[in-house]
Amino acid sequence: MRHGLWLKENEGPVPQLEADELKNAFRVHCDLVGSILGNSAFHTKLENQPNDIGSFLENEWRTKIFEKHPSASSLLQSAFKICLQKEREDFGMQDLSLCPLTVYSEYNPMDGIDSVFNCGYNKIFEPLLRQLPRNAIKLNSVVKKVEWGKVLTPINQRGNNEAPVRGVFVTYVNGHGQIKRVQADHVIITIPLGCLKELKDLFSPTLPSNKLQAIKR
Repeated sequence: MRHGLWLKENEGPVPQLEADELKNAFRVHCDLVGSILGNSAFHTKLENQPNDIGSFLENEWRTKIFEKHPSASSLLQSAFKICLQKEREDFGMQDLSLCPLTVYSEYNPMDGIDSVFNCGYNKIFEPLLRQLPRNAIKLNSVVKKVEWGKVLTPINQRGNNEAPVRGVFVTYVNGHGQIKRVQADHVIITIPLGCLKELKDLFSPTLPSNKLQAIKR
């Protein structure tokens, strides 16, 4: 859309009737998605509906939009693809057919709008990085092992042992090929779930069964 007009690629403006149908289609889509998000009981209200969000949206578009506006089917198909692409981008999904409605309906979007930082995200990180000790961040390093549930004996600033506590050891290879091992109270892992599924030998001991099941979902 440009200056309030819907435009076809390499063509002129979309006729007003089709433009109205487009606006209505996007409105229906927004209302539909809005009724699902944050509504964990939504999927229990559905009968004879697809179990995944991709098939569900396709079914809803067909019955509520495509069948009611057959004259603009080609244009509406393009609008449908735009909406699906937006859902994939918003929720980081490559394939919406792999996302169950039960999971999608549990998502609670945060208030506010999406923002673009003119100077880049570094303007967020730089103040945070100044609060960290020097060389606290290890770049070009590959974590090889996370040993959790270990009993650690902290050493205070005077060199004396303190009461044992539970913590973790992380073994990694730095950018020079050297093997390093550090200890910490906790480890936060933010790698994509798809990668985590492939790292079966990362944790020692193996994670509890409930966490393994959550990773496999």
